[in-house]
Amino acid sequence: MPLDTSFFNNVEKLKAPRAGTELMGPLLYSLIRTTRPKNILEVGMGYTTPFILQALKDNVRECEYEQEMLKTKNEVFLNSLPDKDPLKFSQAREDLILMDKWLDDSPALVSPAFYHSSYQPLLHAIDNYSSSLSKARDVEEVLNKMGLINFVNIYDGDFRNYTLKLDPKYFPLNFVWFDCGGPDSYRDFLDEYWEKIDPDGGYLLLHCTLNRSGFFNVMSYLKLKQATTDFMNFELLSLQEPHKLTQGSVTIIRKTKNRIPAFPIEKPEQLITDIIKLNTQLNADT
Repeated sequence: MPLDTSFFNNVEKLKAPRAGTELMGPLLYSLIRTTRPKNILEVGMGYTTPFILQALKDNVRECEYEQEMLKTKNEVFLNSLPDKDPLKFSQAREDLILMDKWLDDSPALVSPAFYHSSYQPLLHAIDNYSSSLSKARDVEEVLNKMGLINFVNIYDGDFRNYTLKLDPKYFPLNFVWFDCGGPDSYRDFLDEYWEKIDPDGGYLLLHCTLNRSGFFNVMSYLKLKQATTDFMNFELLSLQEPHKLTQGSVTIIRKTKNRIPAFPIEKPEQLITDIIKLNTQLNADT
């Protein structure tokens, strides 16, 4: 569902004036709706938590709908090919026209390869409830009221050493939102968790990186890392809220193991193979 008035009324209780996350919540929602991560980590619960979880819930609903639509769409396409052996798909005009129609039909442009594995996302939320400025203690109550609690595991404790406590099946992490402590906490987090973030497109978002000198030093460390040892291994973008004194910036990092994208639409033979594989899976499930 879109973020409506009812949603914002429910999360109002979690607003903390000194947290500065009133714009971060909708941003996280949009980014997660866009990237569809499976293994998500939030360090520092609060106003942002229900936005993350609503995005996961909406992703699941949309994936289920798309999967059902894909089953019909794929069958119609495969049965329409002039040569009934789809693996003999050619670059001939008639086949390419059918491929264009397949791309346009609902759900348009979706990749069948994405649906080869089930989409069952889970948020791991860590907080030691030590900040007097946070509304973390009210999060669980709000999530229960909103029907979002089934998409999260909540951990009461310091984030340090949690890479040893989480089940290895939850790694690598596809999306991380870190908003906890001072510059030392940011450095400790990077030291422990950097290698646990998916090297092939995993996202790390760090809050308040441009408003205080100590946090900016962490940013400088990342820029140096990007320019030297990790050249081309991650992308980095910072957004600043110029109207705020502090808590008004976020740095978005995307790890990039594969420097050249897959360009799947330019490889119709592989696309056909992915369609056949998905159709076989979906028919086996019914």
